[in-house]
Amino acid sequence: GGKTEVMNRETYDILGVDPDNTRKLEDYIGEYYRRVFKKLTKGKYEPEAGELEKEKEDEENKLQRAIRAIQEDALPPGQPAERDVTILSQRDMSDRLQKLFEDKKLAWLEGRENKWFGWTNVAEVVNGRSAMMGVGLGLFTE
Repeated sequence: GGKTEVMNRETYDILGVDPDNTRKLEDYIGEYYRRVFKKLTKGKYEPEAGELEKEKEDEENKLQRAIRAIQEDALPPGQPAERDVTILSQRDMSDRLQKLFEDKKLAWLEGRENKWFGWTNVAEVVNGRSAMMGVGLGLFTE
């Protein structure tokens, strides 16, 4: 089988994540097993010379990149500029959404599937339950 890519460049762009700030799964698993093997063979894990310094340097580089990204605060390409949101615009949007959902609910309630008469699901269920109630009462009175 071919190798499938879980995270491609477009996915990283959508998430707003720099792929250089992430570790590859193979590297992570390799490091994990290297440390486990060292612990099993020597009884405990002790980092190699310069390993801690390298990890701290990598963490510091990632931190600095994140700080620069926050300071730039640039929107991804194609993203519209942010607008100020006022209470009036929120209230207007809320009223429009409420009207939309009320209209949908009303259309559903007045729709063909909720009629009490004719060949509809509601009418069939009511008719069936009424018939069973009649049969039950008839048996009970005998």
